[in-house]
Amino acid sequence: MSLRLIVRPSAKRDIDEADAYYAPFGKADAFIAALGLVFKQITERPLMYPILYEDVRRALLHQFPYSVFFVSSEHVP
Repeated sequence: MSLRLIVRPSAKRDIDEADAYYAPFGKADAFIAALGLVFKQITERPLMYPILYEDVRRALLHQFPYSVFFVSSEHVP
């Protein structure tokens, strides 16, 4: 069973900014693909990522200097 992913508006803005940054270099599609893969892994296997602080976990985008910070759904208010 996969979890549902909710991207907060501030995270969406960060994604849009990174996408715009990489576009002139021809890397925007690769960035979005890497992010999509991490999102897929988070929804399928959230416990594979280490806890960074309390219930917050971190997933790295290894090809890009970004991280995805998340809390699994059972801990979201």
